[in-house]
Amino acid sequence: KIRDCIETKRMFLKSDLQLVDIAQASGENRSYVSAVITKEYGSFYSYVNRLRIAYADELLKEHPRMKQVELVERCGFGSRTSFLKWQKIYSGKPADGESGHK
Repeated sequence: KIRDCIETKRMFLKSDLQLVDIAQASGENRSYVSAVITKEYGSFYSYVNRLRIAYADELLKEHPRMKQVELVERCGFGSRTSFLKWQKIYSGKPADGESGHK
């Protein structure tokens, strides 16, 4: 149920997503949601940001000329800095999507 809310309903794209949002959407309490996510995925932020980076990769395949600023926004990141940090963690390389255009 928790994973369905985050992944299938794409709640991970909400830039201000919090555990309480997942709890409300899944009908579970915040502590339970936190425990499940921590056990299964390590941490809430790493789980959500891994999904965001995977989504960014999909978007770039579909729209290779997408500007990085649009990509960051559409993937739910609050800032370009955050996007670049998590992108390096999960893909080991910076985005090519904007081809140097900002």
